[in-house]
Amino acid sequence: MDYEANRFNYSSLDLNKLKTSGNNYFNQGINARRKFEREQAFNSAIGEYSLMLKTEPRNMFAMVQIARVYDMLGQDKLASNYFIHATNIEPNNARANYFYGEYYFKRGKLQKALKHYLISYKNGNSNDFNTVCRLGMTYEKLADLKNAKIFYQKAVKINPQKRALYTKIKNIDNANYESSEYYKDIRE
Repeated sequence: MDYEANRFNYSSLDLNKLKTSGNNYFNQGINARRKFEREQAFNSAIGEYSLMLKTEPRNMFAMVQIARVYDMLGQDKLASNYFIHATNIEPNNARANYFYGEYYFKRGKLQKALKHYLISYKNGNSNDFNTVCRLGMTYEKLADLKNAKIFYQKAVKINPQKRALYTKIKNIDNANYESSEYYKDIRE
């Protein structure tokens, strides 16, 4: 049997169809009520996105989607490997860094999350409401209320209808953070 004669030509696959199909499975996985249905849909999504990578090995969308699916399936090592691969290929990719930040945020690794959110913010997501809010939340959790307030204010400019942001800003103002020991050390 001649191996070369039986190789599949992945370049003949339609990337748009694979992406649409993968996204449909991805959304089914998110909306599934039962664990089995969720895993089945997510595994099908991984299959479609993997075919996209066979067709186009540096396809950032597919790489990030696979990482997100593994993250949702709780397969941290595989998720991390795909995020690392994506950010090694395109270190400043806003989408890859945003979701890598989400990966770390979920795990409470806030310094690493902040790093990736900032890369995302600086490389195309400065007007993305989710990125700006996550930066505010991350700074707040790190007790950097000055920067938290700055990003919450930016988020309000992007989406003034989000009433909860006004409350967050007011609470930060009421905390009298500028006279705290944290900011005293920074000023000196």
